Amino acid sequence: FFVIPIEYSQIDKGLATRQESSALRSILSRGGTDMDPYDERDPVAGVLSFFGRMGLIEDMASQLNDGRSVGIFGMRKIGKSSVLSNLRQKLSFPVAILNLQAAGKSDASILFARILRHWVDQTLLKYQIHLDIPKSDIIDEDDFVSLTVSILEEIERQGNIPRLGLFLDEVELAVPRIGARSEEMVQFIRFFRPLRGLIEEDGRLSLAVASRIPSINQVSFVGEQQNPGYALFKEYYLGPLDKSDCILMIGNLGAQVHFGFEDDSLDTIFQLTGGHPFLTRQYCSFLY
Repeated sequence: FFVIPIEYSQIDKGLATRQESSALRSILSRGGTDMDPYDERDPVAGVLSFFGRMGLIEDMASQLNDGRSVGIFGMRKIGKSSVLSNLRQKLSFPVAILNLQAAGKSDASILFARILRHWVDQTLLKYQIHLDIPKSDIIDEDDFVSLTVSILEEIERQGNIPRLGLFLDEVELAVPRIGARSEEMVQFIRFFRPLRGLIEEDGRLSLAVASRIPSINQVSFVGEQQNPGYALFKEYYLGPLDKSDCILMIGNLGAQVHFGFEDDSLDTIFQLTGGHPFLTRQYCSFLY
């Protein structure tokens, strides 16, 4: 018979998106004997797929548990999204993850509605609390703030620590560039100003962002208005894996299909890829 390991993160994702059947089919379709364990292009999570970064994640989790905001910055495909996925698993409170690249140029009211839906799902998963939040595709700023507060109050009423998390991936796409249209600036302010207000009011909202560049934290003004994300985040910079974590990743992934490299080959792979996790996986996939 054939054993296919399933990460808790994969189960969590299927439950959170209410797509359990399609998630299971996807796992089973990739679990045959011809599976390439290195060819993974999406963010990874769990002990079978994610390697290194644990000290970083522990420190970021401590900051978020204390109500502080964090930002993780680094080059493309260096593992920022994977860090966010694994960081969510470390936290005991409900966390919504929103990828702003997938969201496109969505209006702030659409993003607020999506965040609330994620919190409703995650609160059910974490605490088995059914929240009576109206279903809508559009939520304005005032309603978002009041509904967020009501969720926090219900979590506390049920005997839990009142805290919610929000992780924003690819956040550089939301920050207006020089010469941006006024509408882009308005939407940015509309989206981030309520978030900052909730964070500073009583520290019950924990915000994390991931981006190639730290402009959201370092640019003081957007047009003529102050940037609500300015100086809000503790900055973390994500570099390549060190040699030991890189070699551990290569070895453990290969062990899932009884495949491995000689020590000299591992040294060569590390030298060629520099420990960049995505490049390392793709190079090993080519060799596999």
